[in-house]
Amino acid sequence: SSSSSSSSTTDHLERAAMELVAEEYGCFVTEAMVDNDEDNDDKTPEVLPPLAKDLRMGELKNLTNPQNWYPLARSLAPRKIIVHVGPTNSGKTYNALQALTNAKSGAYLGPLRLLAWEIYDKLNSKGIPCNLVTGQELDYVEGAQHVSCTVEMIQTERRMEVAVIDEMQMIGDKNRGSAWTSAFLGVAADEVHVCGDATM
Repeated sequence: SSSSSSSSTTDHLERAAMELVAEEYGCFVTEAMVDNDEDNDDKTPEVLPPLAKDLRMGELKNLTNPQNWYPLARSLAPRKIIVHVGPTNSGKTYNALQALTNAKSGAYLGPLRLLAWEIYDKLNSKGIPCNLVTGQELDYVEGAQHVSCTVEMIQTERRMEVAVIDEMQMIGDKNRGSAWTSAFLGVAADEVHVCGDATM
């Protein structure tokens, strides 16, 4: 009975941790039926942030060293980090996007769904297949090696040539700053372009 009580407590803790991470990442979880059994009415989350997946699987034991949450990014060290600093309309993001456009694979990470949509539309209009991934929209383009997403939705287990992290000064925001921290630590890109104003 003690082991069953301990197991139940662990399950509750893992579930609570998952909910906290999903809330932190602003993730809309899609529910999908599990087809293991015709009579099985259980549902399993189909879309979860990577950290929440790790918590669900019980694979993440230590939350005190966030840099160790992203082994793929660490394996690429040293990543090339290029910082673009300037006020609004100074051309900093334009220069970073040139590198993304010329790359064979890459990602744009923005603070707003509309910005992600704008870059998605711009790349596709140039003949560069690009997916769109936000908390509210998923649009997968056949053959795409690029993705435009809100910063919370970047997939850190996928390697790419170039990543552009926009509005990096948001790392200091008390509500969403952790998403920029996670993106910067975790994006598995050989070249990371960080764009922001002088406060970052």
